[in-house]
Amino acid sequence: MAGTSDVTVSSPPASSSRTLWFGFSDNLAATVAPADPPPTEEEPCQKNHIEMAESELANKKKQAEDLEEEVKTLQVSGDKLQELYSEQDDVLGRIFGGDYGSPMENRLEAE
Repeated sequence: MAGTSDVTVSSPPASSSRTLWFGFSDNLAATVAPADPPPTEEEPCQKNHIEMAESELANKKKQAEDLEEEVKTLQVSGDKLQELYSEQDDVLGRIFGGDYGSPMENRLEAE
């Protein structure tokens, strides 16, 4: 026959695995990642809750930092106030010889 090519089709080698013949394993379908399923109505809501929780956490951390700073400031102010009270007591003690105020105040302070 003119124009016919001599092509022979051979059958796959006698092997229990087609890997050698086709060049890939039978588990090709398992190695291909499945497509992501379409998002459900709950997923955007869950993402929104996560974003809100993260935002709230960041706000709480900022509040904690602000409160720590305020505590430090108040501690310094409180220490200064205690120092001034002590200084006032020293001055009043020198002026009145330790007895200032009414006799009842002196008795209560002694207790």
